Amino acid sequence: MPIFYQKLKLFFHLFILCSCVLINNYSIVSAKTLNVPSQYETIRSALDSASHGDIIEVSDGLYKGEGFKNIVLPSSNIFDITIKSTSGPFNCTIDCENDGRAFLVEKCSNKINIDGFTIINGKKYQGGGIFINKSSNCTILNCIFRNNKATWCGGGISSSGSSTLIINCIFTDNYCSWAGGALFNASGGGITIINNSNFLQNKSGSSWAGGIHTQSTTTVNNCIFFNNDPYCISRYSKTLNLNYSLVFEDSIRGTINSTACIFDKNPEFIDLQNHNFQLSRNSPCINAGSVDIEECFLYDIIGTYRNGIIDIGAFEYHSQTIEDDSDQDGVPNIWDRCPQTPENSYTDRYGCLENGQSAVSGQIFMKGSPLKEGSAMLIQSGEIHQKSIINSNGGYHFNEVAEDKPFSVIIRKKTTD
Repeated sequence: MPIFYQKLKLFFHLFILCSCVLINNYSIVSAKTLNVPSQYETIRSALDSASHGDIIEVSDGLYKGEGFKNIVLPSSNIFDITIKSTSGPFNCTIDCENDGRAFLVEKCSNKINIDGFTIINGKKYQGGGIFINKSSNCTILNCIFRNNKATWCGGGISSSGSSTLIINCIFTDNYCSWAGGALFNASGGGITIINNSNFLQNKSGSSWAGGIHTQSTTTVNNCIFFNNDPYCISRYSKTLNLNYSLVFEDSIRGTINSTACIFDKNPEFIDLQNHNFQLSRNSPCINAGSVDIEECFLYDIIGTYRNGIIDIGAFEYHSQTIEDDSDQDGVPNIWDRCPQTPENSYTDRYGCLENGQSAVSGQIFMKGSPLKEGSAMLIQSGEIHQKSIINSNGGYHFNEVAEDKPFSVIIRKKTTD
């Protein structure tokens, strides 16, 4: 081949390579966040304008009606997509009004992420809250499924012929007439992995599980099962692995493989009756989980870092005063947007005060007892922003927190000469 044509061929290959790089870079750069409802009135309208890699972010609030239910993913112009709430599931709810489900993920091989919603009052034949059908890369993260129904299977979620990842989710008071009041994993799919989730008081109308019913390979890690009727788990076929999980007086139907599980112990929630499923100080779930699992996620459902030996369930126990209710409105501080927090009182993790300042409060325990002497330092922008003396109850408090900057707290125990 003449040298001229060899050079021309090389140039052509380089041109194609550079074009591919530019296209890939363009895809990364062009991914954007679409805000609901400030930019787009509904999730559906945002999806219609979304493209590959985009994030649809839904502001705090209660959403219902068309455009917020029976949403089919992916739409024709979308590949990878994330739909998330701004402040997590305790602040963003989709009410399906007993007329359909929130999402249908249909025949999708691309990445679909649904993050940070409470889904209530869904009702369908299969998958009352979400139905994942013949899809290979769907993740449900930090979601709550409550009071959803299926007239056949999967009151909360039904996964059929799919590989699904479920992390930091709470399933409570869901129902189906046949199998899987909380979750149904049908045959024909890949491996479904369920990590650090709570299955509480779900029910089926048959002799199959009110919690999880599985016909396909399923691995359950670091999960809590409490008062599911008639079983917490039932296995019809394939392999079911239950690891580092707590099962409270719930029966299991079928043969499973279990590792380091806790049976017949109460998880010791802070307030089960009022749906506060955080762990109390005496919970056997504390430090009973494992990070040595597939798809381990190191933050819990409210964003608390899972440090060291992680806990079982959706909530990681931490030594802040999570039982406190500063404004006495019946909502624990850690969930409260604190619109009525009295001036100069301790506040919640959102740092809301009447005077517009932001605050951070906490409590430190050393081997189960309060740290009674020491100091706490608030770090922002790499510098010590404020100091606080630790009081006799182990408490510290900062009231000069810059809202637009991440922070960390360093604790220094008082030393003796």
